[in-house]
Amino acid sequence: MKSINLTCFVSLALLTYTTSLSAQNNSAAISTSPALANPSSAIVNQLNCTIKNDRIVLTWTIDNNQLANQVEVESSADGKNFTLAALVFGTDKKDTDNYYFYEKAKKGRIFYRLRIINKDSSVHYSPIATP
Repeated sequence: MKSINLTCFVSLALLTYTTSLSAQNNSAAISTSPALANPSSAIVNQLNCTIKNDRIVLTWTIDNNQLANQVEVESSADGKNFTLAALVFGTDKKDTDNYYFYEKAKKGRIFYRLRIINKDSSVHYSPIATP
């Protein structure tokens, strides 16, 4: 199993993006640095993308969940041009909550990312994940 560690600066938050590659699983685990994280924004803490029973399954965790209004699941065939695949509304649960999305697996490689729209209308993106 191969691991890739990337450090990204996104919206004043230090994010660490770790990808584990295997035949059936590509997980993107994201953790924030408390010193730099923006406490007034919902933040994707963990994003996993897997294939199970001919379905692509995305699961994610949002920190500061009560601040999230909705999450747009976006997909792309090239990893650059994304379109809306689904809309998931926030639960208003305090602190952290778990979410999921699934769809029938498509031919070829597909990329996913999350567009988090906060209640204050600010927008944050997750790193890109692919099964």
